[in-house]
Amino acid sequence: MGIILVQQINLKDIDNGFKQIQKKYNSNIIPRKGDYICDFVLNETDEYEVTKVIINYQEDYVLVWLETINLETNDKSALEEYIKTTKSHGWECNFLFIENL
Repeated sequence: MGIILVQQINLKDIDNGFKQIQKKYNSNIIPRKGDYICDFVLNETDEYEVTKVIINYQEDYVLVWLETINLETNDKSALEEYIKTTKSHGWECNFLFIENL
């Protein structure tokens, strides 16, 4: 089943900006709310709590929402730099694309 991890990255004041990132996997293990997902973006201890799971059996995928990351700045360039780092670790920053899982 296709698993799509989704996470929102906020500036300190969300009105100044935010981005959503996603990463796709194929797995027979479906995460549940309260589980933790490890992904090595900034360091080897990055674990994110699963906050919401939506299963679409008809399309054979699961949306897994991870806890929001809140940056301690309102600098939009810091947000863009964070997104650039996530992209180098296989994350995408665009609207959800379900096809081609």
